[in-house]
Amino acid sequence: ITIVNIMYGTILILVFFAAFVAFASTADSCLGEFQQCPSSGDCVLDPSLCGRCKTGQYLCPFDQKTCVDSADDYKNCPDIKGTHFDWTLSLDDRLAHLVKTTNITEQIAQLTNDAPAIVHAGIPAYNWLNDDEHGVRQSHATSFPNGCALGATWSKRTLREVGYAIGMEARGLHNGFVHAGNR
Repeated sequence: ITIVNIMYGTILILVFFAAFVAFASTADSCLGEFQQCPSSGDCVLDPSLCGRCKTGQYLCPFDQKTCVDSADDYKNCPDIKGTHFDWTLSLDDRLAHLVKTTNITEQIAQLTNDAPAIVHAGIPAYNWLNDDEHGVRQSHATSFPNGCALGATWSKRTLREVGYAIGMEARGLHNGFVHAGNR
């Protein structure tokens, strides 16, 4: 596994999140990676941006001034077109934009367990739960063979399916932590 592969996987997860936010419907609390600000009740990707919107509104990531009423309305944020948040672009185009708008230091910082926010790119701080390709380390999660054994399959399809399963389990676990207030 190279740093490019790891970065590509990291970026794929971020793009998946952006697509989810774009199509998700509104709920009582903030959806996806958005955090509800304790004092103002608005939904932001970084706590430093609290207080810019009304309760339940979502702050747009790039201008950090525009507020939309729901996660579904997020697609109407200014400057979304042509970015990694633009679900109408191909995955490769979205990834290329994200790589172009972040520097190598920011990208490398995303490879740590407690990755910092990249506020200018709309990327929240994130705990990646670095359990590698073996799986998410939880008693109720799938335990896959270790990396050497998976690599010995020489099957891109198998590795893609394992990666998808791990991603879904990690996302579910993370969402459980977030909704329980354990960010």
